[in-house]
Amino acid sequence: MSGRPLVVVLSSTAFEGHRLYEQRLAGELARTHDVLFVQPPTAVWTKGDGLRLPARRVPAPGGVRVVTPWVLPASRRRGLHHLNAPVVAATVLAAAVRERRRPRALASAQNVGRPLRALARAFGARTAFLVKDDYVAGAGLVGVPAERLRRGRDRSLALADEVVVVSPRLQRLCAAQGRQAHLVPAGAELTAPATAPLDLPAGPFAVFLGMVSDRIDLGGFRAVVAAGLDLVVVGPRQPTFTQDGAWRELLGHPRVHWLGPRAPQEVSQVLARASVGLMPYTLSEFNQASFPLKVLEYLAAGLPVVSTRLEALDWLDAPGVSVVDDLAADPAKFGEAAVAAAAGDDPSAADARREFAGRHTWAARGDRWRDLLGLS
Repeated sequence: MSGRPLVVVLSSTAFEGHRLYEQRLAGELARTHDVLFVQPPTAVWTKGDGLRLPARRVPAPGGVRVVTPWVLPASRRRGLHHLNAPVVAATVLAAAVRERRRPRALASAQNVGRPLRALARAFGARTAFLVKDDYVAGAGLVGVPAERLRRGRDRSLALADEVVVVSPRLQRLCAAQGRQAHLVPAGAELTAPATAPLDLPAGPFAVFLGMVSDRIDLGGFRAVVAAGLDLVVVGPRQPTFTQDGAWRELLGHPRVHWLGPRAPQEVSQVLARASVGLMPYTLSEFNQASFPLKVLEYLAAGLPVVSTRLEALDWLDAPGVSVVDDLAADPAKFGEAAVAAAAGDDPSAADARREFAGRHTWAARGDRWRDLLGLS
């Protein structure tokens, strides 16, 4: 690290792999500050992977250092999960001691337990709790009891100096707990396309960017290919995905192309070639509280978007977004909307979408975070 002021970002997801909110926030903050990126608590041993202590440092861009809090196996179990918060605080303290630095601020998507709060006070650092999703509503997706998630969330809301949310619904949820929250959704980021060619359909195609999970209504994918449009899916399959049979059937369709996880440059290449971006989310409470990163990525690439109705999209009010209200009741409408969006576009409309996304960049989000953390 360079010796600039230090900021700690405590993430709910690992640094490597799919770049989500915390990874992009860390990259943006690293333009002006050194960033200590703290991965989620990770078991030193699992039945599937065996011993997991790393033999290498996690690669990260300049100004970012990645550390991992190593915890006991089965650390999510009742009675053991209380040990995670002290281990996270100890990991931050050890990294700060090694660097001989006092963090100026801590931005945490992990729960802000009392050990971390006490450490922040000792450093004289501000804390901000980031609420990205309604994990209580989505407890089944993450495999943690809802009541435990609720207690952790409410404790974090009470202990943090500032609270940041990504959607209006989450802002209302915090208000119901008596806590004012600042709305700072995800931003737009588009990397220069890779030069090596990817095996993509020759004609128009729809793209879905993100994780294949139970948050997605596969009926939207089926409707798009049934309407005659090729579909390219870029992203991993979530380990807890329960629709493997239907997913395998989709992958057997000649119009469906699953590329799996890809580097940012390859993602940009896919978006540059695509004709329309898809967001076929189920109408769950969890989804209604979310703000999908992909919508701004689609718009930054100039793509029209076809989505099921999400409250965050109503708030965003972006040009070129077509909403299908009830995908489950009439999937064909989703496919028809995707075909119409792919066929009826023009350069001026694409420019308007890019211009809109340009007002919602990660640079703008980073400035807002610096203000909230007292770093400006």
